[in-house]
Amino acid sequence: MTERSKFESIAAAVVMYSLLALTVVLPLSGIAVSVGEGYGLSLFGFELVNSGREIHMLKELGEGIHEFSGEALLPFLLVLHLGASFMHHFIKQDGTLLRMLGKA
Repeated sequence: MTERSKFESIAAAVVMYSLLALTVVLPLSGIAVSVGEGYGLSLFGFELVNSGREIHMLKELGEGIHEFSGEALLPFLLVLHLGASFMHHFIKQDGTLLRMLGKA
């Protein structure tokens, strides 16, 4: 394991947990949009939310979260993550990227 500054450790944790959070936030906000538009929600054949009435506020909230998360936050975090991996490989040359790929 390589030595990291406190800033690098905090930044790595923030990016990692943010990416993990998006794996929950994006599907939930998509579900909110669907339910807000009046579509039902079923899981494995079980109807969890009946289709029917539109809920404008839920649809708008879900769209806002989904759009920001998917079109702004996710690409930003992915570029940051890729940049950090390239920094480790090309600048620090510490073998981190090779270990992540299982080649070290």
